[in-house]
Amino acid sequence: MNDTKVYRVLESFSQVQLNRFSKFVQSPYFNSNERITKLFFEIKSSFNGKLFNKKEHVWKKLDTNIPFSEQKWRKLLSDLLTLVEQFLIQENLSKKKLLLDNLLLEEIRDQKIESLFSKSMTNSSKSFERRAEESSEYYFQKYSLLKNFYEISALKTSKARKKQSDSAKEIIELSKTLDIFYAIEKLRLGKDLLTWRRMYKSEIDLKHFEHVLELIHKFEYDKVPAVNLYYLIFKVLSDSENKSDFVELQGLVDENFDQFSFEVRREFFIAGISYFVGKINKGEKEFIPIGLKFYSLAIDNEVLLVNGELSPSFFRGVIGMAVRNGYLEYAEEFVNTKSKLLNIKSRENAIHFSWANIYFYKKDFNKVIEHINLLDFDDVWYNINSKAMLIATYYEIQENIALESLLTSYNAFIRREKSLVESRRKGYLNFIKIVRKLDKLYNPNKQKLNSIKEEILTTNPIVSKAWCIEKIDELIANSGKR
Repeated sequence: MNDTKVYRVLESFSQVQLNRFSKFVQSPYFNSNERITKLFFEIKSSFNGKLFNKKEHVWKKLDTNIPFSEQKWRKLLSDLLTLVEQFLIQENLSKKKLLLDNLLLEEIRDQKIESLFSKSMTNSSKSFERRAEESSEYYFQKYSLLKNFYEISALKTSKARKKQSDSAKEIIELSKTLDIFYAIEKLRLGKDLLTWRRMYKSEIDLKHFEHVLELIHKFEYDKVPAVNLYYLIFKVLSDSENKSDFVELQGLVDENFDQFSFEVRREFFIAGISYFVGKINKGEKEFIPIGLKFYSLAIDNEVLLVNGELSPSFFRGVIGMAVRNGYLEYAEEFVNTKSKLLNIKSRENAIHFSWANIYFYKKDFNKVIEHINLLDFDDVWYNINSKAMLIATYYEIQENIALESLLTSYNAFIRREKSLVESRRKGYLNFIKIVRKLDKLYNPNKQKLNSIKEEILTTNPIVSKAWCIEKIDELIANSGKR
């Protein structure tokens, strides 16, 4: 039973959702089949540790005199799943007040319930004023609202008696609102294409977006904050060299922050992160402190959280960027203030690995070892990456015997670890190879050291490549002093 689709869906529900669905399934308006209700409560009771009986036994509990058959059983499961889907629709609708206003207007219009025309139009107008925001969804619902108003007005007053100028104004406003929705959605698609182009270094034809840019310029739709936001994001991702576009974008968001929906804010922050990462990857170090501050701002505004939680990989990534570039105080504050946003199951590992990373760059290697020893190595990612850090730590403190032993066991581990993609496996194996060469150097001449440096520079991929270059540079510098 627990391998059926409806069981898996219900099992994924929170307790609040289950309680709400309990009321839904018992509502005679939505469900008049008592067997469906009983089947749901049988499933629900199994979530509390009660053993779920075989389907034949469950069938008997449904108080039916109909003999069990696979066909009838599957039909009952299908009916319950259909009810679950209807519940999800109702839950979604309940969150969308503007859409509900429009659906009500459409039904009143279609049924020609004239006694509700004025009241519903007035209430909908007030509702839109209260919920005004800068988003494509708002402008789409506003277009639908104006369209409903126009069509209801046509029912109230015959076209012959209605002023031609009034109709023309309504149609122009309809057209303008539709343009704004179209421009926002088109630019959002363009933003996604430009993001993919950056990620995959591919050529993408953007000719399909030229006409929307012309539309924006011709009718000055960039004066609409939501249009201007996506227009500036499009420009920033198209030409990251023009720094003034991002400055203007930040100013626009600061000025209209409360007007933008959560989704719009989220897209702004993601575009900003993409912009800063691109700049930092190009070696433009002046963007690092601005980018780190931007990360914190995005987290504080909850746009990077999923169900109120921060991804451990994102958490570690921010720490890594900070420590690699010397922003150790930022990294420490980030761990202290943002770690509470991590899921409790993954929190301890993320915290200890991050502190090990911070102490490594502070060159407090005893602390590095201390935090690595507190990690749970059942997680493959931490097992792989903490041992790479431990290898570098043993090299730094010249624990040669421990280093050689770890290099041997780590090499075998990396070669047999099935979860690693080949490119990543190669990066770790190249790291092991380079560290072995560095560790075995004894009074090398400068020519030998330069040869190893050239090997490091030309070998790709290498995990911790910057650290490897740093170590060979130290050896080259010291060789000139002997």
